Amino acid sequence: MNRHPHTMPFSEKLSISLPFGTEHEDDKVEDKVQRKFADITRSSLAWGMVAVLAVVLFPQSLYAQSELLQAAGFDSPRIEQLYPADDEESIGELAKLIYRINRLNRSSIEKSLSPETSSSLSGTTITLGQVVAVDGAVVKVQSLNVPTRLVEFLEIRRLDRVTVEIGEQDNPRVVEVMTSGLPATVRRGDRVAGLGVVIEATPRSGDDGAIVDAIAALPLQWFPARPEKAGWQLLADQGVSLGDLSEVASRNRQPLSSEDSELFYSMLAAADRIAELPASERVAAKTVEPIELLKSPEQFTADWLRMEVEVVQVTRISGYRACSD
Repeated sequence: MNRHPHTMPFSEKLSISLPFGTEHEDDKVEDKVQRKFADITRSSLAWGMVAVLAVVLFPQSLYAQSELLQAAGFDSPRIEQLYPADDEESIGELAKLIYRINRLNRSSIEKSLSPETSSSLSGTTITLGQVVAVDGAVVKVQSLNVPTRLVEFLEIRRLDRVTVEIGEQDNPRVVEVMTSGLPATVRRGDRVAGLGVVIEATPRSGDDGAIVDAIAALPLQWFPARPEKAGWQLLADQGVSLGDLSEVASRNRQPLSSEDSELFYSMLAAADRIAELPASERVAAKTVEPIELLKSPEQFTADWLRMEVEVVQVTRISGYRACSD
């Protein structure tokens, strides 16, 4: 597919090979990238003029995506080697990209979304590495084992190849989403949504556009078609993704801290809204004894429960009200 030759000055900055290890190692790599960029900038006034022209001539979203790729340590030639991820080398490279994407700030990725990209993931603005959003129904899920030599550094044992049906009902098509952390209970027909970068696209006949074939994505939001628990259904009806329930369970018996996920607070806010629903729209809560929650709390994650308790102390959690508004 067509490239953007005007953005080539950035390739020297992007071509640095990044190791994948500890936080300390990553800091050293980022320092190396910054020093490299500073050396390139000082080397020529013409280089500075080219950089300014790139900002003026190209959309902000494209420039932001270039920065996103730099942060991930991948340029277009490297991305071209990732798909179809059918051997150990390409799976390993894909795992590195997903590891890097997972470490980026979600809001910064959202800012790189182009409003011109349609829900069918096609158009004249589609390029490798572009940030896109996907939302559709699961058709198939396949697991890819990450090479053993990388598991210790990436802390990812397997990748998930999710075939997702997208587009309008009268003209659907499928796209492959490479991601990590997909719950084992995801089934065909469940809805998933998320953000990622294009790793494979096919030129569209008749114009200069392209159609996205595959993306590498952040952990997907999950909305099951047939939830296993009534509480899951209530949360899904309130727009709460169930994809990170395991993360909530992993924080069991630990004090509330900044490490608590957004999902935890989203569940609290959803519980407030569910309690305010008319009785005819509410599901009967399961009665449980407090002692049962103390014995095996993981079994009740995201359940809609009722229990009789006596208030001993109330602690206000700073920031919760802002999350629930």
